[in-house]
Amino acid sequence: MRSLVSDYELFFGTAALSAHAVSPSGFRQRDLKFFVELFSNWVETSLEKFFLSTYNTQIARYLSKLEKEGFAHKKGSTPIYKLTRVGMSEILRGLTNKDYSSNQAHFFFVCFFIKNYSSQIMDLIAKEGSMFPKILQTEIEEFLDLKRFLKVQSSLLNKSIDRLKIRLEDAEKISIKVKEGLKQSIPEEELLNQIESEFPYELNNQKPFGELLRNLPPSQRKWELFEGGRLRGTELFLPLLEQLLLFRKQIDRLL
Repeated sequence: MRSLVSDYELFFGTAALSAHAVSPSGFRQRDLKFFVELFSNWVETSLEKFFLSTYNTQIARYLSKLEKEGFAHKKGSTPIYKLTRVGMSEILRGLTNKDYSSNQAHFFFVCFFIKNYSSQIMDLIAKEGSMFPKILQTEIEEFLDLKRFLKVQSSLLNKSIDRLKIRLEDAEKISIKVKEGLKQSIPEEELLNQIESEFPYELNNQKPFGELLRNLPPSQRKWELFEGGRLRGTELFLPLLEQLLLFRKQIDRLL
């Protein structure tokens, strides 16, 4: 089950890095909560309060997770937290390797964060000098490399575009096959079997296409067979593809 933290891990991760950078000797829960709400306010335009409203229990749960993974240390009866060196690296790894194809606002925030705040993170590392392991320093420098981030996102985006193109092509081919089947008076059951065999979809192992349609009421089954696939292509897959192609142009300009 997804949670608010997993859905908005971008804001929790960058908030933890920022709170750590501002108070390297240790930050409080309220510091993390403030940065989560601040960053979400910059990016999210559809939230009810125009920022991600969080409860103290959610903040505490996220910090507890960081502790268990060895990404943060806690000290004091009124807890103060400090990211570990590994924690800094792993948070950045997660933020910069994630696929943002379906959330372009979050992509632009990561670009902004890397471009404008990476120097503060590297300053912290420099202050530790030889105490900061060279391997981790090299990893963090890599994750804070904007060009590297853009190339990773471009590669992930191309995969999403290819998947959508395949779906769109299959929708067109199925539409043609159904039209030809109608002309040849092929029985509906036989047509279903042919489509299932020639165009297996990504959830085919869970429920084959034919089984899915056979469980529908006759009128809905007929619509799905003769209209649904074609309309998914023109009204869903094509607009999504056009949106991703535009996004690719934006990434290309940044590169």
